[in-house]
Amino acid sequence: MKLFPLRTWHRLCSLTPLLAVAIVGLWFLPATSRWQLLALPLGGVLVSIALLGAWQGWLLARRRLEFGCPQCRKNALVTAADKKRWHLDCPECGPLTIHTGWRSLRIASYAKKRPRHRSKK
Repeated sequence: MKLFPLRTWHRLCSLTPLLAVAIVGLWFLPATSRWQLLALPLGGVLVSIALLGAWQGWLLARRRLEFGCPQCRKNALVTAADKKRWHLDCPECGPLTIHTGWRSLRIASYAKKRPRHRSKK
């Protein structure tokens, strides 16, 4: 089940610390402040990202999580993930290892294109 490209998810998740800080900062404002009204929609966005992350964790545990390949944009199965790396298996590009940082996303191992037809020996 492809949700969206991996870059989109990475950018969305990099906003969550800023959202959390903004929500906590808004809570310290006086209750009569108009800025206080922003805490509820920002909290809804943060909870939505958290629920989507939980859904992705459930799909990853069952080996059904797919993202768009950063090279060819086709559905790529996520074979493993940890705090700093995603391992994708793209049907077009082959296996990829993608390193993530707080603001960066880079492909660490470019796979060669898989041959369309295997030669018979």
